[in-house]
Amino acid sequence: MRDMRLALLAIASLGLAELGCSSSNTTSSQPDSAVAPVADAPRAAPDAAIGGPTAYRITSLTIVDPKLWPQAGADCFELSDYVNAAVGSQVNGGAIDALIVFEPLNTTSGMSTLAELIFGDCDDTHLNCSASAGAIQSSLTATSMGSGTCLDVVPGTLTHDSPPTIDKPTGPCFGATGDSATLDLAGLRLDLLQARIGAKWSAEVVPVTLTSGLLYGFITKAQAASVTVPGLGVTLDHLLRGGGSCADGTGSDTDTGPHSESGWYLYMTFSASKVSFVDNR
Repeated sequence: MRDMRLALLAIASLGLAELGCSSSNTTSSQPDSAVAPVADAPRAAPDAAIGGPTAYRITSLTIVDPKLWPQAGADCFELSDYVNAAVGSQVNGGAIDALIVFEPLNTTSGMSTLAELIFGDCDDTHLNCSASAGAIQSSLTATSMGSGTCLDVVPGTLTHDSPPTIDKPTGPCFGATGDSATLDLAGLRLDLLQARIGAKWSAEVVPVTLTSGLLYGFITKAQAASVTVPGLGVTLDHLLRGGGSCADGTGSDTDTGPHSESGWYLYMTFSASKVSFVDNR
């Protein structure tokens, strides 16, 4: 047990990329709804051209639901902290350059604009970013609100016996929706159905930071069984209750997706800072 924990701590300290992953750098049909990450200190980024795209780089990213466990075996303890430490290491090191790009930015309450989630490339300062041909990208529609909650969870989809406390984005904020979105977490590629992203704008005319960020979507059982988690060597379903984890005997976290599939809603919290952006696609 102690040796297993030490090995997982090593995974967290090394991060996923050093373990052979790629680096990007050198519910029944529920109604549309609509842990604490540490953000990098924001630094000034060049202003976007008027009417052009405005980009924010995700500076912290934390999986908050469902919880992660080892596959069936004698040692059964929660893995979430280890995996999140590895993801955080890759965000801080630049192996994960996830960009939320507004085309154009419009923070006026009630106004909608096109947006994209792009896994691009940033320089060592994390302030100058770009997207090249072949970048993993997902299209969204973002709507700003001056007050109220811009994004909520899908009712009944959080871990039922110990649901996390999620700081939901409230006005001034935005909520973005898409039929699907693809995540590239340093080699772990996930296709989310019913993708949703929301965050709170900072107070500047052109916001410098996004806080209280929430990102979620649905992963089918079939997809979770088809992707291997870097550094752990098991498919994602075997780390989730109801998919073959060691904690399956304590309950199931499975949900029913937007098309009546069985799977899991994956919830992540994030923060982001404004960056310069060059579109080379």
